[in-house]
Amino acid sequence: MKSLMRIQPLLIIAAIAAAVSARAATIYQTINQSGASTLGWSTNIWGVPTNFPTGGNDYVTSNLFFVRTPGIANPGTFAGSSLQIDAGGFLWLKHSGGGAASVNLRMNGGNIQFHGGLAAGAAPLAGTFQVLSNSTFSSDQTGSNARDIWVQSPISGSSNLTVNMSPVGSGLILSGNNSAYAGNWNCTGGFILITNGTSNPLGSGTVNLQNTGNSLIFNSTNNLTISNLLTGIGSVSKLNTNTVTLDGNNTSFGGTISVGNGTLKVQSAAAISSALFITLNGGTLDASPMGGLDLNASGPQTLNSRGTIISNLTASTGTTLNFNMSSSTNDVLNINGSLILNGNPTLNLALTGFKATGTYRLINYNGTIQGGGSFNFVPPVGTATFGLDTSIPGQVNITVTNASNNILWTGNGGTTWDTTSLNWTGPTS
Repeated sequence: MKSLMRIQPLLIIAAIAAAVSARAATIYQTINQSGASTLGWSTNIWGVPTNFPTGGNDYVTSNLFFVRTPGIANPGTFAGSSLQIDAGGFLWLKHSGGGAASVNLRMNGGNIQFHGGLAAGAAPLAGTFQVLSNSTFSSDQTGSNARDIWVQSPISGSSNLTVNMSPVGSGLILSGNNSAYAGNWNCTGGFILITNGTSNPLGSGTVNLQNTGNSLIFNSTNNLTISNLLTGIGSVSKLNTNTVTLDGNNTSFGGTISVGNGTLKVQSAAAISSALFITLNGGTLDASPMGGLDLNASGPQTLNSRGTIISNLTASTGTTLNFNMSSSTNDVLNINGSLILNGNPTLNLALTGFKATGTYRLINYNGTIQGGGSFNFVPPVGTATFGLDTSIPGQVNITVTNASNNILWTGNGGTTWDTTSLNWTGPTS
């Protein structure tokens, strides 16, 4: 009896040790998934002898191996405790337009690549996302087969992430709270899109928009403060009705700042002073924390002017304000402050179509004109006479006189009479 009592604790200890050992097992992928597989990571491709993934084990896809998410609308959850993608390894996303593939993902230098899904819509990833070593998002699909990768997981770690979604129009969507992520973002292909629900989508690292075609897009309904340093020559685009506050020292960013909706609030001149273009496309730029927007003449900086500026606007020689005009409408810039002209900044007016004789508002301001300078007005080409009128307090207007809509039949495009072809030439205004 005593002997049996001594044996039982030993058996219990051995069972606990075996359980701990089982939970701690690291199992490598041993069969590649370079070919099609509906089951993807859920099939028997792990270990020797090969087996299916099970809870309590950590799984690794190493160099030259490819593992797929299940190619179904709702791929579900990876059965293992974690999945690690090493350098040279690929996680191929084969789902799209449906539910998320959920996994505790550890990126150790590998590549998450969209490899062709079932339906329109992004390929979502959920669970957790840890960056152990510099890793990459990419796509090998083009045209109508291209999809976005949507990371719903919170991202952590301190290594860098590259977004190289080569096909035009595809990119990476972020909707998790990534405050625990300290790595840098390097966008070399496609875009990074911030959508609803996150309070810190980019963590604390630098965001580099390497090429002119790369963009950082904010399309969220909740307000955000972005303290990350922005670099590169791409574009930062503010969409939706919320307020995004730029709070970083972005003097190495030489791209475009675009405000299409809502409010972009700028905490200091360093946040936008190096951008070559500031485009107001219906949105509001709140420059009140820095006492107004002072266009940088050393850039030189250009303001595309269809929207609102909160606080003063200062324009100096070398800077440009662009306005577009059509037969039915024109851009209007509303300044909730004073208009300060130092020297002779350029006001450039581009016309599409015919503009009838009349007076048209370009700028409203509720302060005064200061600085003692005046605009260098560049009118559109045409037979009409365009003038710039700043005589009315609070307004800058365009006057159009001698407008003519006469056109001439020349027959350059053929001899058949019509109303639309190149047979007609002449001024548009």
